[in-house]
Amino acid sequence: ANELDNNAGGQQDLLNKLAEQERQHKHVVTQLQRDLMKREEELTTAASSLVNKNNEFNDLMDVKISLQTEIEKYRSILDVEEARINTPTQDRHRPSKFEKAQDEAKNNDEEEETTITTKKARKTVKRSRSTQEIAPEGKKGKGKGKGK
Repeated sequence: ANELDNNAGGQQDLLNKLAEQERQHKHVVTQLQRDLMKREEELTTAASSLVNKNNEFNDLMDVKISLQTEIEKYRSILDVEEARINTPTQDRHRPSKFEKAQDEAKNNDEEEETTITTKKARKTVKRSRSTQEIAPEGKKGKGKGKGK
């Protein structure tokens, strides 16, 4: 009888330990699930931020390319006008690799390009002359010169 009581008491202790282990296990699983959800939210936020930054970068690159194209267009008009009136540019910067490549491509079709550019320049000069009375003085842009 004494041995049966000892076994019954030992069994009850084991059942109590098992119940405690199950509670601890549930608590750990719950905590891990919360941590996992938090990390998934952080990952989603980071991915969204990355997409936004990438879109912003692409928009800025589009603007940069557009501005470079426009600058090159006005440089070519300026070069044609300078050649026409035979005055050298006083404030000329060093061309970049991109500009050099564009110049080489232009030189391949130089004769045709000169004719087209001259026509464009003439139209621009005519427009400029007709709007000189409207445009306020002192609005000309100044290029940045490189220091020695």
